[in-house]
Amino acid sequence: MHEQDNDVMVPAEMLESLAAALDTSQSVAIVAPKPLQGKLAIRFASRALCHAGDGADGCPSCLAWNGENHPDLITTGAPEQAPGIEDCRRIWEDVSLVPVVGACRLAVLFGCDRLSLPAANSLLKITEEPPERGRVLLVLEEDNLIPTLRSRLHVLTCHGGQEKNAVTMPQGTEDLLKWIESTKNRKPAELLVELADWVPTLAGKGHPLEASRMELARIMTEKANLSTAMIQDLVHEVLQEGSQFDDIFDDLW
Repeated sequence: MHEQDNDVMVPAEMLESLAAALDTSQSVAIVAPKPLQGKLAIRFASRALCHAGDGADGCPSCLAWNGENHPDLITTGAPEQAPGIEDCRRIWEDVSLVPVVGACRLAVLFGCDRLSLPAANSLLKITEEPPERGRVLLVLEEDNLIPTLRSRLHVLTCHGGQEKNAVTMPQGTEDLLKWIESTKNRKPAELLVELADWVPTLAGKGHPLEASRMELARIMTEKANLSTAMIQDLVHEVLQEGSQFDDIFDDLW
């Protein structure tokens, strides 16, 4: 991976953002299209593990790359397969080890837009307080991390030169009723995609509680195979009622 994907061009501004992230945070998330993810992760890793911080100075760490492998790089998950809760729990042990040759130990987790809620929660401590010589990089295609996890990360976004359409969601009771009417014949899987877009939208507008509850609704929809009508009821509870319905999820984990 270190020398591959040469046909995939990484925007220059993204490389600058990667360098800035390394200076300000030990825990970083990259939101990018799948074709860019491997390249961005390795660009980040080469800089993070390099003793000089540029990733190409011929230091012992830079010379230790063997194709996609480096003795201080730990990878888990894949773009289509999020790491499980046990994988996430092992990250702390892996990055706590003394670096073999690099400036630090780096864990890269792919597929983090598909994390289960328990797996995401298991990453809260390590992303907030990584080991002294440990770093964590989360790679995802959609910015739908639960707000409590997202708040602990320096998040970089790269759309690969394409602007992502603005997410629209119901504003007020009238809009919500229209949404319910317009989605009554849609499949649950289609609504699941929509809810995933609403989570970062709510968080970005300063509604962390609603964003967290919407994430719970999304997870419940995915885990319990809810019907369209049940999903609509959950959305109504989140956006209109403000009910403390979190306890109903406990039996599902």
